[in-house]
Amino acid sequence: MGDVVQVADFGRGIADERRLVLGFGHPNTLLGCVYVLVLMLLWLYGESGSLLWYVAVIAGSAVFSVFTRSRTGIMILFMTLILAVIIRVFPKLKDAKIMYILEVLITPVMCVASAVLAAGYSEYGYTGQGIEIPFPRLFWAIDYGINNRISNLYCTVPEHGAILSKWQLFAGHNAEDYFDMGWVRLFYWYGIIPTALIAVAVALVIYVCYKKRDMWTMLIILSLSVYTIIEATFVSRYMGRAFYLLIAGVYLGYLIKGKIND
Repeated sequence: MGDVVQVADFGRGIADERRLVLGFGHPNTLLGCVYVLVLMLLWLYGESGSLLWYVAVIAGSAVFSVFTRSRTGIMILFMTLILAVIIRVFPKLKDAKIMYILEVLITPVMCVASAVLAAGYSEYGYTGQGIEIPFPRLFWAIDYGINNRISNLYCTVPEHGAILSKWQLFAGHNAEDYFDMGWVRLFYWYGIIPTALIAVAVALVIYVCYKKRDMWTMLIILSLSVYTIIEATFVSRYMGRAFYLLIAGVYLGYLIKGKIND
């Protein structure tokens, strides 16, 4: 149902780079699907998984990582697996309040801050307005390292709609363009107020995780949130990608019904 392998210049200085796609349209999409399956496996079986089970999951992830060469996906996927092993080996971590505090500081605080900085830096880099870039050489090196994703906020969106000064309280119907950096896309597609409400909802789900001592749901939130700083796979009109909405709905339901201690 499509190409097995894509051979192209993916913007990484290799003219004829070969990457596995298996009909998914892009190597990043293929690894993104593997990543989702791994997250679901960890959420369902991470706490009870044996050593052999973890070896199998890590080996399968490694095979797809080698053949897709999706750098961001590989980094986040294996960061997630390492954290999963730590949680599995040290189950008492679920009782450490600091873990939940750190989670909130990363998601949503750091993730939202990263979007603001990226949109502000992109604007400043091309117009001299926005948020001043403190270390220009380092900034442009980072931008180049992530395939010009920050520059694209200015260059690829009509009327530069993704930069910080163009954000609106509620986005208009014309805010429909696609680009990477999913947290910036949330602000661009939906607006400041809806994205702030999303951030509050995430924080409330983390609070329920704390009350239930649920480190595995926290791991899913952390992994997806950090992944979405760079990629935008899960900020999508394809609702099938948004499996996390089911989890969030259940956990917010616990909060509304006062069952967070059940």
